[in-house]
Amino acid sequence: MVARNRLVADRLNVTNVYSLLALLSLVVFGVLHIVAEHNPLLGYLEIAGGLTVALNLAVLRLTHNVTLARNNLVLIILAMLLVMLATGGTARTGIFWFFVFPVSAFFLTGKKAGLWWVACLVAAVLGVLLLQHAAVIGIPYSVLEVRQLLASLLVVSICIYVYQQSREKLALETQESEQVSKEEKIKAETIVDNIDEGVVAVDQSGRVKLMNEAAETMLGWKRAGLVGQKFVDTVSMLDAHGNPIGTEEGPLQHILQQPRIVYEGVTYVRKDGSKFPAVISGRSVVVNGKVHGAIIAFRDITREQAVDRTKSEFVTLASHQLRTPISAIAWVS
Repeated sequence: MVARNRLVADRLNVTNVYSLLALLSLVVFGVLHIVAEHNPLLGYLEIAGGLTVALNLAVLRLTHNVTLARNNLVLIILAMLLVMLATGGTARTGIFWFFVFPVSAFFLTGKKAGLWWVACLVAAVLGVLLLQHAAVIGIPYSVLEVRQLLASLLVVSICIYVYQQSREKLALETQESEQVSKEEKIKAETIVDNIDEGVVAVDQSGRVKLMNEAAETMLGWKRAGLVGQKFVDTVSMLDAHGNPIGTEEGPLQHILQQPRIVYEGVTYVRKDGSKFPAVISGRSVVVNGKVHGAIIAFRDITREQAVDRTKSEFVTLASHQLRTPISAIAWVS
């Protein structure tokens, strides 16, 4: 959905830019033809074309119908090119503006629609030639010039079509790749979230990039509060004697300094100040021999320590109880 909204926004921006360029060009050239070159007919026609572009732009702002606005803009450009063909433009240079059309048609309407628009332009030019041949109208260009124009226009259109085809293919592949990457990311996050151990991934500077639900539960921190923060500065640790571990002395800093694997026991301090013993297993993330981050996994061993204490107490008590009758028997004997 986000990708689709971004695509619609991009199309809207491109249409706005093309419309503003067409509006500015037509109005400026129209004023120049009226004032400087004393060609009011062509000037008024160009200003009328600019006003039509402005009207189309206003309709786009009101309706947000990008497809309609693009087709209208291409149609206006086609009509103005026919005006240039019929009048010659400035010193018979109007014919050169025809090469703008395939660029506008393909980039505004797409690969397939662009072909149809180019075909419409060629058919319109051939129609003008037929009218000239029938002595209905006269144009300032010879048949040879128009023929060369159509041949050049065909070559340019083929080149732009091939480019547009490769561009659309690349865009489709990119979209598919982004979709696959998004699905893989969701799968990876789902797998990490279903691990019973706490998992935290950091970048080279030690800032948290990922953490799972088990880590949230054990540390008492939400992801929004830890992601982007330095893990060692936010989550405090104590050593086996209950002393705070410095930010430069912890196991995470060790595996960020050089590639290594660590496995040791620490005591974490939760966000609310409570503590729990944990066993850490950490590994450096190495790419091309350089450390780019680290992943640490830890588990709460409070229950294990309680079981160990209970077992130790039981063994001590049992040993004491067993030694007591043996000592009495030895004394009696």
